[in-house]
Amino acid sequence: MNATVAKNKKFLPSDLGDVISLIYPLFYALLGLGIAVTLNFHQFHNDFWDNVFIARHLNPRDIQSWYSPFFPLAYNLFVKAITGKGFPVVPALLANLGFAMAYLYTARTLFRIVLSSTQTLAALVMLSIFPRLFWYVNAAGADPASILFFTLGALLIVRQGLRNQKENSWFLVFFGGGLLLGLGALCRYHVLVGGVLFLAAFWICYPDFRRRFVVAGVGLFMGYLPQIILSVATGHGIISTGYGIVNIYNLMYHLSWYQTVTLKLPSSAFSL
Repeated sequence: MNATVAKNKKFLPSDLGDVISLIYPLFYALLGLGIAVTLNFHQFHNDFWDNVFIARHLNPRDIQSWYSPFFPLAYNLFVKAITGKGFPVVPALLANLGFAMAYLYTARTLFRIVLSSTQTLAALVMLSIFPRLFWYVNAAGADPASILFFTLGALLIVRQGLRNQKENSWFLVFFGGGLLLGLGALCRYHVLVGGVLFLAAFWICYPDFRRRFVVAGVGLFMGYLPQIILSVATGHGIISTGYGIVNIYNLMYHLSWYQTVTLKLPSSAFSL
């Protein structure tokens, strides 16, 4: 009993650093809200309007209208649900600020497993002001939702991996963690790659518990399964995305995909 109490204390505010790290995600979201209000909710991210167009033209009678080569199914459905026929930017930005706050709380819990309260606070602040993250949090788009689901899945798997491996709940935890990784991939295709690499890293680091990461992999597959079904039903490849080729091109030749629309790109990664 005492051991359990001591373990739980790690996740409760025990000093000033813990208290500040608990308040910080809320402060961060309020700061983002202040920025949005100051800018009159101006939207900088052009991709968002593509998703709005797709969301408003989803037709249950036309399965092709549900497929986008650039964004998986979940975010377009989410945009349709939160915006309706009204001005879409305000609810989308507010949702992203909520996702960001939940993400930072999840990251705080993840950091606190292995770091002191002061180190956790420092890591949380540095993470939140990372330019790419700060940009996507304050711009309407699918990234904050995908990051949140990925981090929730990672938290479940990491916490279970560091606990007593004989616990009977491991199956549900690993499956649930993988399922969350798959749900993240339903928001952005990138998370599918990130989830696979994350599980592969654990596979290497914990060779005695590989069966558990197979379970997590099944969970990831089940979470992403709706997009696989949609892709196959609309005549596309299982992992066919509009970003794949240009991202590889950017990696090899340092060209932004925003600037390659007029180039005659090869048709496959193998051609590159």
